[in-house]
Amino acid sequence: KAMTQAMHQHLFHARVQETACRLFGRFVYLNMVRAEDILPTVADAMRRHSSHLGMQESALQFFLCRGDRFDGKVFESGVEVDGLSAIVMETMREHLDHREIQLKGCRWFGKFAGNSEDVSHPLGKEGAVVASVVAAMKHYELDRGIQTFGCDALQHLAMRFPACRDQIRTQGGVELLQKTMSNFSTDSLLRSYARSALDVLAL
Repeated sequence: KAMTQAMHQHLFHARVQETACRLFGRFVYLNMVRAEDILPTVADAMRRHSSHLGMQESALQFFLCRGDRFDGKVFESGVEVDGLSAIVMETMREHLDHREIQLKGCRWFGKFAGNSEDVSHPLGKEGAVVASVVAAMKHYELDRGIQTFGCDALQHLAMRFPACRDQIRTQGGVELLQKTMSNFSTDSLLRSYARSALDVLAL
């Protein structure tokens, strides 16, 4: 409660917001606080300090801790009400040169698509998230972490949303997945994600 009050009292102090988000992520993962009570505050801080890299990275880590701690229903019980996936997309677009943001963003979308039961969700229907993941993978084509989480995100997006399948094909995702498999020919986990995505896209 004290940290939430501090965030409200120092709305325009990015470092205060960043530190609080980082601590909230740890508390949520340890089940010391309810994520739903903090979510609106973190989302507001992320929107307010969109150009602050530390703030964005800490907020993304909070979302990931939240997703790690709870089952898939967490993605249907408030995340999209606050438009968090849209915020993550915007953050990835604005900070393409920041590796950690791209890594966490790809990981977030893998979780979102893998756990979402709402196949009619606007982000999935429009295929909008594909552009963020593909851009990250193209920008960091030799980064094992981003390629792994990117392939994971693309496989779940392709499985879950028909519009995403179309967008992956249109944006060169098939060739990208094939290239990634070639670049990381000895990484069995990454290749399994990529192969799964390619199998769905071939249908």
